[in-house]
Amino acid sequence: MAKIEGIRIKNFKTLKDVTLGRTFESFNEEELTPLTVVIGKNGVGKTSLFDVFGFLADVMRFGALDACNARGGFRKLLSLGAETPLEFEVYYRENAAAATLFYSLVITENRVGQIRILNESLIQLNTSRIEKHLLFLMLIGGNGIVWDGDKGLPVNGNEVNWHFIKEFIVAHSQGPIPNDGEFVGFTDEAKTGVSILGEFKQHDRISKFKQFIEGWYSSLFSSDYARIIPMPGPQTRLSRRGENLANVVQYMQKAQPKLYKEILQKMSLVIPGINKVKAIKTVNDELLLEFSDRGLKSPLYVNQISDGTLKMLAYLLMLADPAPPSFICIDEPENGLYHKLLESLIVEFRTHAIGTAKNVGSQVFMTTHQPYLLDALNPDEVWILDKGPDGFATIKRASSISIVNGLSEEGFALGGIWYNDYLEI
Repeated sequence: MAKIEGIRIKNFKTLKDVTLGRTFESFNEEELTPLTVVIGKNGVGKTSLFDVFGFLADVMRFGALDACNARGGFRKLLSLGAETPLEFEVYYRENAAAATLFYSLVITENRVGQIRILNESLIQLNTSRIEKHLLFLMLIGGNGIVWDGDKGLPVNGNEVNWHFIKEFIVAHSQGPIPNDGEFVGFTDEAKTGVSILGEFKQHDRISKFKQFIEGWYSSLFSSDYARIIPMPGPQTRLSRRGENLANVVQYMQKAQPKLYKEILQKMSLVIPGINKVKAIKTVNDELLLEFSDRGLKSPLYVNQISDGTLKMLAYLLMLADPAPPSFICIDEPENGLYHKLLESLIVEFRTHAIGTAKNVGSQVFMTTHQPYLLDALNPDEVWILDKGPDGFATIKRASSISIVNGLSEEGFALGGIWYNDYLEI
């Protein structure tokens, strides 16, 4: 299962310089866990951090121009007072046996307001002091060099910087390139090299990374959207806001009846009374969700069902996706849910995130305000986002606070530790 080991964000809204997990400069740090939860007060940057993943996926799918414009433009994204561009570093592995890949992306706006990819690189990192790193892609201003397959350019650790890359590109722009590298240039400087070159089979590493980021899924589920009555037609994946909830139920009850039965059994354990949910076609050729309650003779319909019931159904369907995304990002999943359901929800998400030999799961990233949700988490799964004296966000892992580890080992729940302010040290 592909997973993010670490990410660094610079100059994105309140995230002036924030790092989570393992990076090139701190490769000995613990990587991100399969389930990662970020907590913090209002206004510290949780929404901005959540949006980073959607932004990077949009840059890969649609280009930097559309990704920025969808969020009000480049200047709306740039940290207040920042003179340098947006910078992102993503560290990921295709699977547990694969080497770590380091992707760097720098986005800027020129003097006439054009958004462009300033720098971009993809490097395979080696932790051995003997072996060198392998450069697969290096671009500056839409021009650079790419290597096919597993070849790459061996480089020392101190050479992994933009100065070295620029000099190498200039030196080899007119002549043969070591290890059969190929010089490339793109006319659309708002498109990433990964998104363009990833369409070609010979660039296997690049193609897999492109698919990895494009497959990121951000959930902003809303019960209001889930109550929209759609046209019939089975769909395998829940939309970002959940307006196709009935379509996903239609797919599951027809194509995955055994799995759907398991979902309903889980529902009945946490939502008292509900034992059946089915999608039915109306006389107007619309698709309506019908709920059966053991205590009622007549069925209930989607507009009569609580927000929490709809949300629980949506999350269970999300985790039952037959082709799950590599990365799921959820903003405040606790909204509308009874607090005693949160532990069950976390268990489901963690089980899915860890995966099994038969079922490949998704890495799960959440933001929350709810201490009850933390009660089911471990300190290494939790990150605390705060605001520094300069007004920009800071972040640290709960397990980096010694008193938190001590209290957790003694059996104190993490939600109670947070409620008593020990996570804000």
